[in-house]
Amino acid sequence: MPYHAVEEKETGNPAEVATVAEAKGKGPTVCIVGDGNAAHVLIPFLGDTHHTVNLMSLNPSNWERTIRCDWKNMKNEVLQTFVGDINILSDDFADVIPDADIIFLCMPVHQYRNALGKLAPYINRSKNEVFVGTIYGQAGFNWMVHEIEKKHKL
Repeated sequence: MPYHAVEEKETGNPAEVATVAEAKGKGPTVCIVGDGNAAHVLIPFLGDTHHTVNLMSLNPSNWERTIRCDWKNMKNEVLQTFVGDINILSDDFADVIPDADIIFLCMPVHQYRNALGKLAPYINRSKNEVFVGTIYGQAGFNWMVHEIEKKHKL
């Protein structure tokens, strides 16, 4: 069962709730796949730029709805805090991938191929473009993507 983050609508009536995407205005939807360190940094950075962020996690119960990232100097003083909300949090690709405009893999390199194979069937083919990438782009990632494109006719 996916977890949908909610906020009060502009009316201030707590009975009227919306997903984070509805509350903030619809920007590009980014789906982060994985629980890696990069995910913990990307969510707050993307949240500050009006992206809707969905998260596919193997351990959704370990996540908070709002993720904070403090930028500190060498004296451990906080210079800036970035905050991002997770719109949909799920352990099921079918819940988070179909709305994605951008998909980031945040996991160990040896899991890329497996993850690509599992998410590919849920990529929305009615979108003109869906970008798939990773923060750590090595190990022939582009070859893996092309293999999945051919297999799933993307």
